[in-house]
Amino acid sequence: MGELEGARLVAGGTDLLVDLKEGITQAEDLISLQQITELRGIEIMDARIRIGALATPKEIVSNSIIAKHLPALGDAARSMASPQIRSMATIGGNIASAVPSADLPPSLIAAQATVQLVCSDSPREVSLADFFTGPRLTVCGAGEIVTAFFVPVLPPGTGIAYEKFVSREANVLAVASVAARLTVKDSVIVQASIVLGAVAPTPLLADEASALLVGKSPSDDLFARVSKQAAQESRPISDVRGSLWFRTELIPVLTRRALARALDRAQENSKSGK
Repeated sequence: MGELEGARLVAGGTDLLVDLKEGITQAEDLISLQQITELRGIEIMDARIRIGALATPKEIVSNSIIAKHLPALGDAARSMASPQIRSMATIGGNIASAVPSADLPPSLIAAQATVQLVCSDSPREVSLADFFTGPRLTVCGAGEIVTAFFVPVLPPGTGIAYEKFVSREANVLAVASVAARLTVKDSVIVQASIVLGAVAPTPLLADEASALLVGKSPSDDLFARVSKQAAQESRPISDVRGSLWFRTELIPVLTRRALARALDRAQENSKSGK
């Protein structure tokens, strides 16, 4: 979750301890954040959902605020690793590690989340879409700590969905993933975003595909055309979990699924008046 002159901050440790063991990162000391209560909690503050950096995937899955306002994040958290890892890992660690296949960033970026960074100076908020600069790289400066995430409460008629593909149950890291957001008014899409995961060095906003949705009525044909465009914007690589070709083929399938679920949620949101 951060670095302080040779020391590393540790919360759940599910990523960091593995990285230390494999030599991916080094640290002279480890500083635990577990006793800092200000980093915990999930609550609504001034029309925004605040998620403390120490919130675990298990807490996200079971939280009533997330279930009501941001079920896509619950879907992403539910898909992560094993029950034991979901009980120990933290949202701050998952995101600050900046692993391209991480599950939580795509749906949070689609939800227009910001991340709060704190050091000795005043806190600052950064759009999560701008937080990642490369694999395992972020804008977090020396001495800065990820303390919380803020998500605006979704407006009426808005839905977000998250879809991913894994190679086998024993390895739940995403081969490719997609988060889709739709805002529908009078049967027309007035706002949209598609965020791709595990197919670029950082979570990728498919801007051209998103723009194709705006001003049009939702349809299977539209979603199919948009899904092909999303695949063209992806920048996958080949690795042990999947080839470049396979990832490129996955993106249209996952995008169509995510758009369909986002539309269902947008319609439910409109009816319920949330």
